[in-house]
Amino acid sequence: MHVSPEQFYSSFLAVAKVYGSQLVQNWEDDREYTRLVRYKFLPTLAQRLGLLCYSTKDYYTLDAVFYVNADTKHFPPGEWIYVEYISIALEHEHNSGGRYGSNVEMNKLQLFNCPLKVLITYPNPSDKKSCNPAPGELRGHR
Repeated sequence: MHVSPEQFYSSFLAVAKVYGSQLVQNWEDDREYTRLVRYKFLPTLAQRLGLLCYSTKDYYTLDAVFYVNADTKHFPPGEWIYVEYISIALEHEHNSGGRYGSNVEMNKLQLFNCPLKVLITYPNPSDKKSCNPAPGELRGHR
């Protein structure tokens, strides 16, 4: 299934509104914020796009992949999922000033052949407090 950047963006903003207060509440806690994004936000986003999401563990270094079908013909179902086709490869970096900055995340995305690659980043930790969003102020930039 092909998802356009515009479809992804509008769906992302819609899901951000649903989780807005929780995102703001966990903004300064990297671990909890990342957990919220990986376990709730991204699966909800995938569902809205008509896709499945694997984001509980890294998928070949990626934070998440969105897909239509798992390959259960060649790989028996188990703890690890092998997808037939990656519709969206996604990297999420809440702490872009950390050891693995945005440039590393972007390079990871280049390793995968899929129609849409998404990198989600935020301000450096030193800038976070100055741009802490108030509830209802979450917005995206393309």
